[in-house]
Amino acid sequence: MAVAEALCAERGQRLTPIRRKVLGTLLASHKPLGAYEIIDQLAPRGPRPAPITAYRALELSGYARIDLRMDDAGHVWVLEANPNPQIAKGEDFAASAEKVGMSYEAVLQRIVNLGLRWQPESVA
Repeated sequence: MAVAEALCAERGQRLTPIRRKVLGTLLASHKPLGAYEIIDQLAPRGPRPAPITAYRALELSGYARIDLRMDDAGHVWVLEANPNPQIAKGEDFAASAEKVGMSYEAVLQRIVNLGLRWQPESVA
């Protein structure tokens, strides 16, 4: 934690209470944690934000990236829904898929398959 505090001070950044909690959770785990694992440990009670809920509410189709943020009280908020995220290898979208065991090639194939199956509701 001292290293993070020093880096933040050096860069003129704040180590906010929620950042401190998240970092503490990661340091205590001794292994990589996904966003939902961190949420479960920091905010074990109450409803969970589901990216699929935001996806459906915004009537998205195909692929998208949903960004979540947790506030100091442990509430998780949908920050952004990006209906056309960068899909290059190594970018957030592809890296997230790899974290759940999906290869980059499989991600691209899934996007192509979704596009081939897509049927517009109406034609203007």
